[in-house]
Amino acid sequence: HKFQSINEDPTIDLSVVIPAYEEEKRLPVMLEECMEYLENRMKADPNFSYEVIVVSDGSKDKTVEVALEYSKKYTCEKFRVLELIENRGKGGAVRLGMMSSRGRFLLFADADGATKFADYSALERSLLKIAKDWKENALTIGSRAHLEQDAIAQRSIFRTVLMHGFHTLVWFFAV
Repeated sequence: HKFQSINEDPTIDLSVVIPAYEEEKRLPVMLEECMEYLENRMKADPNFSYEVIVVSDGSKDKTVEVALEYSKKYTCEKFRVLELIENRGKGGAVRLGMMSSRGRFLLFADADGATKFADYSALERSLLKIAKDWKENALTIGSRAHLEQDAIAQRSIFRTVLMHGFHTLVWFFAV
């Protein structure tokens, strides 16, 4: 199937882009939750449409094979797989997935499943508040900063410093 370009008019409601590098073990857990949420959302609202794009970023394991099983199960209309032969890094994989998406809303999600898909509803509500119609661009950024205390015991001092530095940069440049 030919991938659409982001420059074309959107043909579905939501595109979920999942960059994956060597994720054959973690990907199924995340995809089960993702697909269950999206399928239930579609059952509740028959006008809702979606696609999931897994971008394998030069994986040498079975990431592509795992993702292709979901494409077979859900059809390539709902589930697509892009395979990069050489590793471009997470940013390159996300960019390619976004540029190949068909959705009105574009969502980037990590393959580790750290964020639950039910949280998408809150992001969508935020977008709808700031986008007056579909011709305006809007951006929302989900954050797990409110969960910081739960994770601080497992995080090294170095990672904690990096996390606070990143939050400061996001606040300074995006908020």
